[in-house]
Amino acid sequence: QAAAKAAAELEQKRQKEEDDLKMRSDFAEHWSGGGRNTGDQGRTGGPGAATPPTSNTSFQQPQPPQTTSSPPQHQNQHQPPQTGDPTSPISQKYAKAVTSEKGGDDEATISAIKRNVLIHWALMPPKYNMLRPIDHLLCAIHTVFPPAFGVIQHSYFTKWKQINPSDLVMSTAMGNSPDQSKLKKAVRKLRVFLHPDRLPRDFNGEHTFVCKMLWDVSNDAWEEFLKHKDDLDWIH
Repeated sequence: QAAAKAAAELEQKRQKEEDDLKMRSDFAEHWSGGGRNTGDQGRTGGPGAATPPTSNTSFQQPQPPQTTSSPPQHQNQHQPPQTGDPTSPISQKYAKAVTSEKGGDDEATISAIKRNVLIHWALMPPKYNMLRPIDHLLCAIHTVFPPAFGVIQHSYFTKWKQINPSDLVMSTAMGNSPDQSKLKKAVRKLRVFLHPDRLPRDFNGEHTFVCKMLWDVSNDAWEEFLKHKDDLDWIH
């Protein structure tokens, strides 16, 4: 019976990984041209392997971001534990993106938006070289929707229902550790919201870029969470 149970669990895990891989593949195909044309400017690249940060502390709702591209002062604010790997491919990708600049008015505008999203939402201060945990990103994503950072406001973003930290934890008795099944539902909710086929056709290039970037970052953070969990499973 124990062997049968173990085999069933392995099969369930394999099926879950296949489903997630198919979802990511289908979504990436839409963004790369399989769906309606959403433009190629400002792509941040696809997911990569990384050693993830943990998320075992309570989340404090961030203050609304400023429109400046200068790094905010966070010394007196509570931050997620900095247990990620700054040398991982994902960390290096986003750390490099913070300092990248492009010429031309349009490209400079996109670069400024990207830098603001990374500094105010995606990366952990003070070094800004590691992604925040996926549960922190999900709870704060509404703070970087337009009209943040000078992007023109659009009514579509008001349809997003804010996710609270209590929506993602196992239970108050179990502490503040995020529950994988609840995280997975929240990530799928975000993917549906940012899916190119669901976006309004009157989006401008900046709206489209923001949606693409938010999906890239959240997808990478979700991959790091899954990898970290798998590593812990092997240890135990």
